Amino acid sequence: MPPLEPTSPAAHVAGEVFRSALLAAAPAAATRSALSQSIDVHPTARMRRHWIVATGKAAPAMAQATAEFLAEHQLPLAGGLIVAERSERSERSERSEPALHPILRHCVGDHPIPGPQSLACADALAALSDQVAPTDVVIALVSGGTSALIGAPVDGVRGEHLAALNALLLESGLPIRAMNAIRKRFARWGAGRLAAAFAPSAVHPIILSDVIGDDPADIASGPFSADALRAADVELMLRETELARRIPLSLAAYLGAVRSGDRPETAKEGSPALAHVRAPIVIGNRAALEAAASAATALGRTALLSKEPLAGEAEQAGRTLARAAWFAEPGSCLISGGETTVDLPREHGLGGRNQQFALAAAIELHQLAQQAHRDPSARGTPTTRVTILAAGTDGRDGPTDAAGAIIDERSWGRLVAAGLDPKTHLRRCDAHSALDRIGALLRTGPTGTNLADIVVALRD
Repeated sequence: MPPLEPTSPAAHVAGEVFRSALLAAAPAAATRSALSQSIDVHPTARMRRHWIVATGKAAPAMAQATAEFLAEHQLPLAGGLIVAERSERSERSERSEPALHPILRHCVGDHPIPGPQSLACADALAALSDQVAPTDVVIALVSGGTSALIGAPVDGVRGEHLAALNALLLESGLPIRAMNAIRKRFARWGAGRLAAAFAPSAVHPIILSDVIGDDPADIASGPFSADALRAADVELMLRETELARRIPLSLAAYLGAVRSGDRPETAKEGSPALAHVRAPIVIGNRAALEAAASAATALGRTALLSKEPLAGEAEQAGRTLARAAWFAEPGSCLISGGETTVDLPREHGLGGRNQQFALAAAIELHQLAQQAHRDPSARGTPTTRVTILAAGTDGRDGPTDAAGAIIDERSWGRLVAAGLDPKTHLRRCDAHSALDRIGALLRTGPTGTNLADIVVALRD
């Protein structure tokens, strides 16, 4: 990750706290720790072939750590597949990057909307599953972005219709758990279908979670997990969210066919198709938050780690956090993590949930400062100082080049001085252009991991 560029001493502290969280979320170290708990390294295990299946934004680092672990313990690596995002390097060359290990194939999928490359990666997974013998071991490494990167439809659903559904879900403002509950239904490798493809080989899932609650069934559309919902439940969710009228007809027809028994239901708890899958090891947002809290304490701050996950609509969450920071004791560092949502208006600008969060927080801080000027008895004073960093651990916030943003109680004034109307930018979900104008965007570049979002708020 490149150095952060703080605009104030408080921003520097917030940046260092965030950096510590990213280090704790480093996929290689997390993977090695999980492998030591999951994989049999006794001499008898050397008689079994091992395969690596790595999907998601952290796939390259997780696969490399696994290959090194197998080599150290003299466990045979038969092959595998790494499915990841297109990097700057591959964008320049317009072709897939070479694998990190000579016998691991590297496949580049589409993100955040699945496309032709995702279809090709899904086919590559099918081809790999045909090579795995019943006595082999499959190490399944899953991280954020998997749903799109291997996004291919089930039989009876067209690829462009699956992509249309993903676009609708991303614009819907639904929590990630609800989004995955819907899209896994139509995904070729979702809802335990990838596990079934490798049966009866032993599968050891190691998962970096970008979903609150860290339930493997909610992460990456649950490729190795049972699906708790039935087709009728998904139909009800689509009706309640008013998406039923907007989804392509082939999707509705497919659900109807499953409900009527003409097509198979997804694998449920206790299904023989999942009997060979070992208990997943899940590394989630909490580990990053605890590292952030330790860093804040080391920097002389009183770390206040939220017990509740960051969730709900980004604008409201940003306002709530700003108020909490404003009224906190001086020297406090409020730390929370999770994932908010944004319900995009029909006419919208550019941004992401963290940028929307930060812009809303900047507006709330301005209003609190105005109140303190008008009413000397109000909590807080005109000289209260609050700095808030909101960013994604993957280094990308929405379809932008920023991980998030860092704002403070003076950000509103900077926006107005730049000739902008912050409330209009907030209403249009156009936080990116506004925050970029005042140098408030946090650009880290891709971090190689994804453990949801982190918010750091300092009260000076």
